[in-house]
Amino acid sequence: MLTVIADHGTLDMFVLVSHTDTTYPYLLYYSDQLKNFVGSLERIAIFNSSPLQPVMSTADGVLSVLYSINAAPNAFTLFFFRIREDHAAQCDDFKNIYKVRYDVIKRSALSTGPCVITLLDHRYPTIRTKLVSLSYNGSNTIKTVAGYNDDYILFEADKTLFGNYSGTVLYGTAISFIIPANDTINVVIDSTQSTSSTTFTNSIQSIMTSNQFPYPETQELIYVQNLSSICTAGNANFSLTFEYFDLSLNSTLYLVPNGANGRDLPILINQTNVNNTIKLQNKNNFLLSYTPSTDSKERGFLLRYNAVFTLNSTNTNENNHS
Repeated sequence: MLTVIADHGTLDMFVLVSHTDTTYPYLLYYSDQLKNFVGSLERIAIFNSSPLQPVMSTADGVLSVLYSINAAPNAFTLFFFRIREDHAAQCDDFKNIYKVRYDVIKRSALSTGPCVITLLDHRYPTIRTKLVSLSYNGSNTIKTVAGYNDDYILFEADKTLFGNYSGTVLYGTAISFIIPANDTINVVIDSTQSTSSTTFTNSIQSIMTSNQFPYPETQELIYVQNLSSICTAGNANFSLTFEYFDLSLNSTLYLVPNGANGRDLPILINQTNVNNTIKLQNKNNFLLSYTPSTDSKERGFLLRYNAVFTLNSTNTNENNHS
């Protein structure tokens, strides 16, 4: 049984599921002692509108979910709890949670403080969040974070640079924008299964992360993750910086210049060189190949990078590291 207790405010519970015709093995209670039974999850309306609506809310501060062994669990069920007055503070209303699918989101923060807009997806790691288009109107910087606070900032940008991250694919069940007071965002989001490569023509500013970042993997890591960034116009100058790096000794992370074409020698990224900015001159692309240890509970990595198209489209095998 999972019990969530809030010491103040309104406790909201949101649920995302894969199929509405599935029997969900969860019983819901307004207490921590199996009292005040509400019903089974399958008998309670699950709103998939946008913004999302809470399935249950209480001002008494206690919600419990009991797993029933008499029904098969659904592999893609996500529970998200929040204190409404905290999470939606400084937003123009409390409907500040969105399901990841094609959507146009225009939101503003009040003058009293920052507003948090959260994107939820229960299909991770099968489906990722794609930031199709980004626009920010304000004099400060807006943060895009993993989760709902700024403990793990994916990227931070002013109104000039925020749009440069359009096209970025993000991993995780919860991604949030933290909008400064009085400011406004206009973003277009979508879900995507295409996670292996990012393409650009003239320039790009983006990030790459391991699937599990920033949270330790709770199950064995048995997959290999390959990520690449490709200049469709020819060659580009790339600048790469690892902002976060948590790999076990038995895990490997290789950076391969022109890796999508299989032409250059791989560079092993480890604790000795991860703090250096890596510059790749006149390359068509780069590839990150991450092989985690099967017995590791590591957080993975966060890479920030930018690239600018160069007129010289001749392939070279020169790597410039600094």
